[in-house]
Amino acid sequence: MATGVTGIHAGPAGGAAAWDVEAAMDAAWPAMERHSAGGWVFRAAGGVTQRANSIWPRHPGGTEVPPALLRDARAWYRARRCR
Repeated sequence: MATGVTGIHAGPAGGAAAWDVEAAMDAAWPAMERHSAGGWVFRAAGGVTQRANSIWPRHPGGTEVPPALLRDARAWYRARRCR
């Protein structure tokens, strides 16, 4: 089933998969700063809402987060004074 948006694939009952929606949103409204590490994307932006201060695991997977990735994320956000 076509969704009308490139890169989004219809899931069961015509709904888009959450990962595809996140990818489309990230492409349409990217963060001011980005850093890729271990298959994850760290995103940051200043301002009042700081809407883009988030970490996106680009691919579905397990719930285990490697300690090195957490250290990298903390250091990256700390350098930008994000909390």
